[in-house]
Amino acid sequence: MQDTTLDSSGRVFHIKAGTEVLPHLWSLHHDEDFWHNPYEFDPSRFLDTSTENLVLADHPNRKHLKAFGAGQRGCVAEVFARARMFLIMSRIIQNFSILPETSVEDQPSCDPRSMIKGLVLSHTPYKIRLIQNE
Repeated sequence: MQDTTLDSSGRVFHIKAGTEVLPHLWSLHHDEDFWHNPYEFDPSRFLDTSTENLVLADHPNRKHLKAFGAGQRGCVAEVFARARMFLIMSRIIQNFSILPETSVEDQPSCDPRSMIKGLVLSHTPYKIRLIQNE
C-alpha cells in the first residue's frame, strides 16, 4: 500500500508500494533458529506445560505456524476445514484403534524433507489398519 522498509537480521529490504509480498511458509515452519528440531513432528510445541492446554494465539510458537497461509492468500475454507477435520478425526479416534499395516518401521517419516514436493507436500503412500473398538 505504501513504500516500506524491513530490517531482518541486519539485512535491510526496501519494498515499493504495490509490490506483492508472499510469505515463504516453508522457511517459517522450519526455521532452525526458532524451532528446536524443526523437522520432527512435535505437537507439544503448542501446549502450555503448566495447564496442558493449547498456548494462546499471541504465543510466539503460534505466530510461527501458518498452516492455512495468511492475509489475502490465506485459505478461504480454513474454518470449514478445521471444523470438518475435528469431526472426522474425533469420530475415528472414538471408534477405532489406529495401527500400522504391519509395523511402525514400515511407516513413512514425518520429516518433510522426505515428502513428495508439489503445490503442497504429500507423504509417500502408506497403509494403516483401523480396528473397530468394542
